Amino acid sequence: MKISCEMDSMATSIRDDLRWLRKTVDASAFPKAEIHLTEWSSSPSPRDHSHDSLPAATFVRSNVESTGLVDSLAYWVFTDVFEESAAGDSIFHGGFGLINFQGIVKPAFHAYRFLNRLGDEEIGRAPGIIATRDTASRLIRVLAYHYPSELREAPPLTASLEEAEKILGIGQAKNLHLEIQELIPGAGILVEILDASHGFCLPVWQEMGFPEPPTREQTQVLREAAWGLQRVDLKADAFGALQLDRNLKPWTVMMLTEVSPS
Repeated sequence: MKISCEMDSMATSIRDDLRWLRKTVDASAFPKAEIHLTEWSSSPSPRDHSHDSLPAATFVRSNVESTGLVDSLAYWVFTDVFEESAAGDSIFHGGFGLINFQGIVKPAFHAYRFLNRLGDEEIGRAPGIIATRDTASRLIRVLAYHYPSELREAPPLTASLEEAEKILGIGQAKNLHLEIQELIPGAGILVEILDASHGFCLPVWQEMGFPEPPTREQTQVLREAAWGLQRVDLKADAFGALQLDRNLKPWTVMMLTEVSPS
């Protein structure tokens, strides 16, 4: 496999902190002590609107770079049904969850869904991209993202949807060039893309006029928009090779999945 891209940066703050922690534990009197981070997120606030937006997804994906430094890195938390700070005053209030109270998935949910699909064997890595293989099926899984170089830290804490929306304007598009070889000739590849226009329902909610709460019909529209990632079907050529060139806008996450032959 050959991977090349212009995406030369990522959010490095978590990786750098975990490297320090790993080094410190290794040099301590208990070098075999396990490290479990069980309340991990981009911020400690349950009213951070960045949690509801695209940067949360790319931040989650960027921490694949921390692989092997800790025994677990558990996201805080699964849903916005969270009792410590009471219910939010909006269906999207910046809660910790991957899913809101109405069952609408957020971009960070898709980041974890993609991570779950990766294979157990790493076969290639470059800044902003990781390629894996499932050892049982031998199928390829590739995950790419664009966390702009202008922001090296976690997405900043935002107190409103307007502040969170400004973060989406940070950075420039980058080119991704990917070559996969030794595939089955004609093998199918499913490409799924999460970006500002696909799989992100806040713009749809805005077009509705921010209903609080939405009707049953509006909720269904928002759920469908949240699952509406861009999907493209590709095929390897007669020699089992696939080339992909894509211009990735900032905060985009892209998953390539080799489809099992029928």
